[in-house]
Amino acid sequence: MKWHHWAYLNDEGKNLYGEIFPDGIVPVKVMFSQGATLENQKGINQVYKVDWEQLTEDQKTSIVKLLSLKFGADQELIISLNLMVSFL
Repeated sequence: MKWHHWAYLNDEGKNLYGEIFPDGIVPVKVMFSQGATLENQKGINQVYKVDWEQLTEDQKTSIVKLLSLKFGADQELIISLNLMVSFL
């Protein structure tokens, strides 16, 4: 039996990802957030590992585009990182 976990977007998350997840629910691999240091970001951010396999192709494409713009990185790099880490 496979367990499924979800994270609910807060107001900030809804502003960033609301068009991708209109119901505010994101499938995650682990239901607890993790600390992560992100390039060009100060301090430690709390992130969730997204269950990439549960996303639609449109959601995956939208996330890649959004992260590419947010971090100024090539979309191919974002795709390779998402396949390894899959976090928001």
